[in-house]
Amino acid sequence: MGHRCGENRHQATLFPVLLDELVDSDAMVRVVDAWVDQLNLNALGFSKAQAQVMGRPPYHPGDLLRLYIWGYLNAVRSSRALERECHRNVECMWLLGRLAPDHKTIADFRRVHSEALVQVCASFVQFALSTKLISGHTVAIDGTKVRAVASRSATQYLSDRQGPSAPWVLPRLRWCRGSCCRALLAVTPCSPILAPPLGGMPGALGLPRRRARTPLRPAQRIARRERRADRHQRRRAGQRR
Repeated sequence: MGHRCGENRHQATLFPVLLDELVDSDAMVRVVDAWVDQLNLNALGFSKAQAQVMGRPPYHPGDLLRLYIWGYLNAVRSSRALERECHRNVECMWLLGRLAPDHKTIADFRRVHSEALVQVCASFVQFALSTKLISGHTVAIDGTKVRAVASRSATQYLSDRQGPSAPWVLPRLRWCRGSCCRALLAVTPCSPILAPPLGGMPGALGLPRRRARTPLRPAQRIARRERRADRHQRRRAGQRR
């Protein structure tokens, strides 16, 4: 029994395969194509949506927008990578009708139409609201924005304590008022309070405060450098002996 063999690469076929047959009927690329078709590119701020009479015909902004959205859905964000996909990816060929813009054209489209791309994202949110795909009552942020050191020893949650009226809240807030972390006063009761642990809070818990260092004058800095240089020379002299 032999191995499975593919088709001959040089064999001509009487009925060639259509490009549409190579893309699944439920593929996401078909959704991208249908959604971009119903957008008003002129109202969104895309240039060259209406072709000029004179000059070389440009790429339609709808085609480049389709390529841009398809690239983000498939984790292909580089303009050079998108250029390569236009030559070898069947879905990309179907989406652009075998057009293959170079990486400079793709990068310029992304740079020139940055505000228009924001409007496209906003229109997609409105589309999702109108079709009831989302409710719009909850806003989620991808990532955590922390304005202080958030180590395990420095982060404490209200759920680990006895509630927002626990006796440890007021001393901590007093410590925050007297420090440079005034931004921590704006936290809500349901969010974590980022501050050093109770053992590291001075003043409010009876611990000795550190004295603030006063800036040295230029003459004092020069004298300190000279003392350090003298000590260094004495050490070197003692090592030679």
